[in-house]
Amino acid sequence: MEPMQLVDRAFQRSRRNLDVALADFPVKEMADRQPGGEAKSFDQIMHHLVGCDLWFLSCAKIAAEDAPVTREQIEAAGGEELVDMGRRLREYTLEKIHAAGPEALAEPPERYDFPTRLDLWLYAAEHEFWHAGQIQALALLWAGG
Repeated sequence: MEPMQLVDRAFQRSRRNLDVALADFPVKEMADRQPGGEAKSFDQIMHHLVGCDLWFLSCAKIAAEDAPVTREQIEAAGGEELVDMGRRLREYTLEKIHAAGPEALAEPPERYDFPTRLDLWLYAAEHEFWHAGQIQALALLWAGG
C-alpha cells in the first residue's frame, strides 16, 4: 500500500470509529456534563481532539491560515458545533496532506518525535481512535447512571 493510501485509510477508520461513538452519545444533553474525578467531559475531549488537529498541521509544517476554524473558535464552541468543526478541520487536514503530495510524507515533521510526516499522520489518526474510546465510555457511563 502506498503511503498516501495508508493515511487515507487510517483517517477513514478513525473517523468511522468516532462517528460510531458520536452516534451513541447524547451530545445536546451531556456535552458539558462532568462525570467526576479526573474524567473529562465530552466538550473537554472534543476541544482537545479538534485543537490537536491544528497542532498536527503545524508539526507537519503545513500552514493553516485558511483553516475552516481557529483555535479561538474551537475554544469558544461546544456540543454539536464542536463536532462540526472537527469534521470540517479533518477534511481540511486531509486536503492539505494530499496537496503537499506523497513525497512530503517522507520528510521529518518540524516538531514532535517522529521520523517522518507519515508517522505523524498515522499517530493523528490513532489519537482520534483513543478519544473516540473516551466518548464511548462516557456514553456507557451516562446510559447506566
